[in-house]
Amino acid sequence: VDSIVVVVEGYPQLQLLIPEGVCPESDPVLLSANISGGSWSGEAVTGNSPSYFHPALAASDVNTVSYAVDGVCDVQTTGTIQIYASPQIVVSSDTSVCYDGTASLTATGASSYEWSPAGSLSQPLGCVVMASPDASTTYVVTGYSEQGCVGQAETVVTVLTEPEVSVIEIRWPPGPPARATSSIRMPSPVLLTRARMSLA
Repeated sequence: VDSIVVVVEGYPQLQLLIPEGVCPESDPVLLSANISGGSWSGEAVTGNSPSYFHPALAASDVNTVSYAVDGVCDVQTTGTIQIYASPQIVVSSDTSVCYDGTASLTATGASSYEWSPAGSLSQPLGCVVMASPDASTTYVVTGYSEQGCVGQAETVVTVLTEPEVSVIEIRWPPGPPARATSSIRMPSPVLLTRARMSLA
């Protein structure tokens, strides 16, 4: 009697090739596994061959995705993808400076910071920078978490205009009406403490 030997080989262990976590603002992530031909499922999973995980569609901080290979017994598994938190940036309040003045700008809530526009700043990077704008400027600070997630905030530095100060000449005894003899511009703020007096 002839015999037939049937050898049943073990199927490779299924492994999901997915990230541990992504940022909320990240682009859709391509899902893959070491065994092709399967199908993906789960909340925030779209498409089939290829399939993607969409962070913007995720309803929770930890999301489960499943993968199964059709027609193969027990070749299915699940994994999780975490949604990292975006940094909540707190920036210094709006402030005012005199022309040629300097304001200190600070930010907290992230691991690293980048400021713009950088032209009137002492440096574009760091949690504390010095701003010396020629005109009123809105500064935007972008903060990055350890996972690379992004948050933003802004603050306004208003440059005060230079007031026009008139110098009045007063004659004594009274003569013709007092008149403005000159007009000058001085850096703000200015306090006029003395007027020139002359005797006729």
